[in-house]
Amino acid sequence: MVISLLLVFVLSIVGVALLVTPPPVATAGDPGALLRLDPSTVSRITVSPASGADSTVIERTDAGGWTIHLERDGERMTMPWPAQPTPVRAMIRELCDLRSNAPAEDSVLRVVDPALTVTITLGDGATHIVRFDSTPLGGLRLIEIDAIRIGDIDDAIFRALTSPGPASWRVESPLYGVGSRTSRISVRSPGHSAGVELAKLDGRWFLRQPIQSRADDNAVDSLLRSLASMTIERFIDDPTSITLTEAGLDEPRLMIAVEEDRRSFDSEVGQVRTHTRRRTLSIGGPADLSGRLVFVSINDGETFAICSIEQIASVALTGEAYLSAVAAVTIEPNIGAFSVRIAGRPEARYERGIDGWRMLDATGATIGDAPREPIAALLTALTETLASRLTTDPPEDYRPIASVTLFDFGGGPMETIEAGFVENEVLTFRSGQVFRSYEELETPAMLVSTGLR
Repeated sequence: MVISLLLVFVLSIVGVALLVTPPPVATAGDPGALLRLDPSTVSRITVSPASGADSTVIERTDAGGWTIHLERDGERMTMPWPAQPTPVRAMIRELCDLRSNAPAEDSVLRVVDPALTVTITLGDGATHIVRFDSTPLGGLRLIEIDAIRIGDIDDAIFRALTSPGPASWRVESPLYGVGSRTSRISVRSPGHSAGVELAKLDGRWFLRQPIQSRADDNAVDSLLRSLASMTIERFIDDPTSITLTEAGLDEPRLMIAVEEDRRSFDSEVGQVRTHTRRRTLSIGGPADLSGRLVFVSINDGETFAICSIEQIASVALTGEAYLSAVAAVTIEPNIGAFSVRIAGRPEARYERGIDGWRMLDATGATIGDAPREPIAALLTALTETLASRLTTDPPEDYRPIASVTLFDFGGGPMETIEAGFVENEVLTFRSGQVFRSYEELETPAMLVSTGLR
């Protein structure tokens, strides 16, 4: 990995230098010019060692990015994998402007003993073939282009293509792209009850499994960061070198799936379409004696690799770890009305007006202005106050005292939250299957008396 990072750094410097100081335009009369291409026209680069090792293929995607895969005798051995753009672009710029660093008369009679062949394919299908000699001389290496031109170039280009080569430019994240645009997450342990499913709706996270409830955004963000920080230590480019049983992938210890909804406008039908991109990661057995490294299967067996387990070793698999500490799903500005039911008393209903809150009777007619401070205290407790503890197991001594139903501005019900006491009058809100207790919160007056004026 260190070698790869150093390579990215070197190629980045080369790429920036080329952008700041563009190479001179080669002309027919320029004896140093070997190859001059527009980098934007390159669609594919194939790097083939003379040793017979697999060729590495770099291809441009429709979106303007790059992927890398391996080929053997023209057959694809691995699935395309996203490439780091910086080293790829820097190398393409190098290959598209090859100039000889030695006088033409010094190399015209020399013959290349090829150690590496690079085939550059353009968007129109045209190709250019660059062959690198097997032996450097004085920091230079002899190359031959299209069996026509020959010259000496900086040996750093050959080293970048071979030590360790373009395969090392693949993105090192097994769940590349996971982050703020992620729409759904599933983390579970097959064969066990532990596991969670989370989904984002209108920019907010909700727990789908093992229960349905609002999720804590900070907890989900922490999970996303853990998944994004996972690192591929090594790709297993020959899947026949291991078996699923040997890798512990026949019965994975953990299975992770992330989905991202991408929207695009379909001009043919005049509609916005949603495309869901799904990526999966199955974590198998240890790949080293320390247990720090594990075998993984990516995208249902399309790619195999060895990853570090450290970043997700502490990922929680219980629903409680992701529950929001706030009782209500609804935020306070979206509440147009609410009602309070206290056992043995008529329901009290309140509606938000332009200049404040008002009380309504059973028919919906206004009775009069409602108290501002008690309403503010109740809604703040429901929509903003963090619980001191929460659980999905019903407390044995839980005693309900009231319920609050929240309505939108059109009068439609949004959610109902039950209020009660546990353990010596500790206020507790019950929302669905979740009980949230507030040890330091004073019980809002509206939960014990609906006749406040």
